[in-house]
Amino acid sequence: MGLVKGVLTPQVWRNINRNKKTGVEGNLKGEGRLLGGVLVVGKNDQGVLMDAREEVWGTHADVDAVRDACLKIEGKKEEAKSSSSL
Repeated sequence: MGLVKGVLTPQVWRNINRNKKTGVEGNLKGEGRLLGGVLVVGKNDQGVLMDAREEVWGTHADVDAVRDACLKIEGKKEEAKSSSSL
């Protein structure tokens, strides 16, 4: 996504307003054109448990999805499900 095209999208402006309202501040340092993401990789043969890519500037990974993926690494997600069904 080009710089001008990226800045002009409504989603980017919604993200900027959301971040201002929640107190998230940026310093405008760094590349600025790159998008990021989050990968949660499990141990041994678990592979990638969670993948979230920043589609436009300012989007965030779902915190609950990251937490659930991390719990799967430790095997606690399965334990929580089985104990809640008792």
